[in-house]
Amino acid sequence: MHTLIEKLQTSLSELKLVRGRLVDLHAKDLKAIYHLLQDIVKADVHQEATALLKKTIAEQRELHIINYHLALLMYLTQQNGDNYLSIFYNYLSKIGKIALIELISEQVLAHYESLFVYTSMAQQAERSDNKEALIPILKNLLARNPDDIITAKKLAKLHIDTDNVAVHHYYDIALSRSFDKSDFGEACSIWKLLVTLEPENVDYLINWAKKLSQHTDANNGYELFSSLLKSQKNNLNNSNPSIIKIIKAGLETQVVLWSQFFLIIRAYKEVYASHKYLNDFLNLSKLPKLIKSKKSNHSSEVLLSYINKFEKIIKLDQGSFVHHKAFGLGMISQLKKDTPLSSIKTSEPKFICSFIKKRNHAMSLDIALKSLTPCYENHVVGLKLFKPEEFNTLLTAPIAHFTKEVMLTLEKPATQKEIHDLLVPTLFNEEQWSRKWKEMKKVFFNHPDLEYINKMYALAKKDFDLDTRTTQALKQTTKSSQKIKTIEAYFIHQKNISDAVITTIGAELTAIVTAEPNLALFTTIFIQYLNERYKITIPISKPINFADHYTQANFIASYNFATSQHIRNLLLEKLETTLPEATYHNDLEKLITANTLQYRDLVFERLIKLPNKTVFKKICRKISDQYLDFREVYLIMVTYLLEKQFPAGFDSEGLTLYKMVRLLGELNRLIAIEKDIILSKRLYTTINRILFEQNVLSDYLTSETNENTILPGDDITKLAHKERIFKELEKQPFHNETRKIELSTLREKIRHRNTPS
Repeated sequence: MHTLIEKLQTSLSELKLVRGRLVDLHAKDLKAIYHLLQDIVKADVHQEATALLKKTIAEQRELHIINYHLALLMYLTQQNGDNYLSIFYNYLSKIGKIALIELISEQVLAHYESLFVYTSMAQQAERSDNKEALIPILKNLLARNPDDIITAKKLAKLHIDTDNVAVHHYYDIALSRSFDKSDFGEACSIWKLLVTLEPENVDYLINWAKKLSQHTDANNGYELFSSLLKSQKNNLNNSNPSIIKIIKAGLETQVVLWSQFFLIIRAYKEVYASHKYLNDFLNLSKLPKLIKSKKSNHSSEVLLSYINKFEKIIKLDQGSFVHHKAFGLGMISQLKKDTPLSSIKTSEPKFICSFIKKRNHAMSLDIALKSLTPCYENHVVGLKLFKPEEFNTLLTAPIAHFTKEVMLTLEKPATQKEIHDLLVPTLFNEEQWSRKWKEMKKVFFNHPDLEYINKMYALAKKDFDLDTRTTQALKQTTKSSQKIKTIEAYFIHQKNISDAVITTIGAELTAIVTAEPNLALFTTIFIQYLNERYKITIPISKPINFADHYTQANFIASYNFATSQHIRNLLLEKLETTLPEATYHNDLEKLITANTLQYRDLVFERLIKLPNKTVFKKICRKISDQYLDFREVYLIMVTYLLEKQFPAGFDSEGLTLYKMVRLLGELNRLIAIEKDIILSKRLYTTINRILFEQNVLSDYLTSETNENTILPGDDITKLAHKERIFKELEKQPFHNETRKIELSTLREKIRHRNTPS
């Protein structure tokens, strides 16, 4: 043995000679072997050492021989982490020596705590569904690695039916660790699980909802608290204080609109019917008495003091609170619908109207307007207090109902100027304003002075200064996309294009090219489009080269952004003339398979017009072969060819009309899977009609079902498919009456053949 060690130390190159002897040594030499293996490791010949262990296992030597090599394994592991264990566990699993894995695990754990071994044991216990063995292993893993969120969640799930305290404990660990790691998506999902499992633990859930809402957007914050509120649906009696806690906490986060909560509360009639909760929520305990008292001296200042008190309670941002006040008045008025606030002084409508004018939320407009109804039998009295320019502001409200309500108040405009000021639009886009006007005309249909209204409309339209409004709109918006839409709207609606506006537009478009690379490509084409379409020359401060800004991503983004088919055609033409043919074809393919693309039709038209039909066929086949999700796209392309009356089929390299019947099977499958594929249904019908008219489908329909027909599948499937084709064909408007008769005859023939005797 000593000779072997000396030999190894003097010449590591002779290790292979030593290896053959090692496996034959006896147990008494374990210590010497261990030292020898240490020398192997120190000499950085791990490959030889691992090969030795593999060889021993493969030859199924006696157990004590394997133990010798476990000494090596443990030493290697201590020096190099668990990667060696991983190698051998995988190897042992592969050759089916599971018992040996368990033995090695015990041996290794007797020497040191191996994270890998514990993980492996946990996986084995999971596979065998051994909860008793799994739980202590997972606990050990979690103790060694407290940040292991996955293990904590596993432990929580294992205790769900047995120990609620443990479930909470482990989910709390997972939630805390997720939050600490800023994985707020994971934290929210764990929190939602806890809401389902323990809705009664309101204080804990509220505390976490507050934390999470500070690290998410308003919608998600709203979802957190609304789901928490909904979790109380089984406990909506007067003794449940949780609801009021949840509402107050949600409002304090400043990410939840209390108007949203109000809608939720109304959904639970039991809660809404109990004014106790609303009064607690608003902290306006005197309000019901105030309403019932019917005294005549309650001024707007009294209500204002209550609203201000409410403002302090919910601690909302001062700037955005105006519309909450307006909503609050609507809410207050609904507390006692049978008692209108008619006793409030006439200054009150101004108080309410001021909220409407300072709105920043569409819903508050509607609610605040309705809140005027309890104040007066006819709320026109309140609205009449508006000045003409204030009416004009109201007309821009985003809800049709509101516009209608305002217009109904104009029973007889006092002066020509009032109605003129009222109807001068604040929107720069005349088309939008025209739609608004049509809505107004419906309201005024029975107006006694409709001719007068039309005259005022003409006056307002005459004073519609589109140049000024366009220039203002371009200055006011910072979004490039909005600027482009504004410019496009200007050219659509302005008949006499101003040189001054063109100069402004040129400066804006040049700035977009410089500042936004993803819109630069589109903007270059947009300028070309405007110059060609409107016979103008937009001044550009520096030349813009299409190729300088071209990338495939920019092109697809520009193509999707384009609102005009003419612009999209220009983009495709520019692509065709600027880029090498191979790049151009590749980009067309990308356009077809881009998930965000909304205008595939135009690309297909472009492909069909390619003089080289081989390219088209290659793209067809490539899409069919490589993009299984785009098989429908392939069918669309083929159908386009048929609809464009191309020569019957392709040449020998491509599809023939007869072979296209195969596509019907694929299309039939698509329709069966995706019931909403409208395009597929249209194509299905189109292909059937064209094939039938060209006598291709007739052969298939009349073939015996037990023959080796074109479509795969059993006889029942084929019969169902044929029946479907007949149904589709019968809907088609055949110009040739003979063909229609043939169809009817064919169907009867098939039915008769397949009817059991």
